[in-house]
Amino acid sequence: HHGRWMIDNNDGKSSLTLPWFSYLGMRKCLEGSHIIFQGDSMMRQMFNRIVHYIRGYDIVIEHFYHFDAKYSYNATHDLLSIHDFEKEKTVWNPLFIADFVWDPVLNSNNV
Repeated sequence: HHGRWMIDNNDGKSSLTLPWFSYLGMRKCLEGSHIIFQGDSMMRQMFNRIVHYIRGYDIVIEHFYHFDAKYSYNATHDLLSIHDFEKEKTVWNPLFIADFVWDPVLNSNNV
């Protein structure tokens, strides 16, 4: 699969073609990273989609929660923890960590 920028450069072709990462390619690219998602349900959906994609799932099932969450994986295991009291849990010797910080005020119009 390839993604394409839809930019007209007067020759009828897109100006840039990007490779589409497999879930294994994405895991390799993210190794050594710690990503933080902060916000409301829209950011929670982004967090969940990335977790599902990294795990190799084709279908994303929305998990409805208003809590912090943490996802991590190592060479043999992965762990998704949801709830305030579990947010410090990670797998042993993690290769990647993603945190979701529930903050509905961040994206509100009241700020």
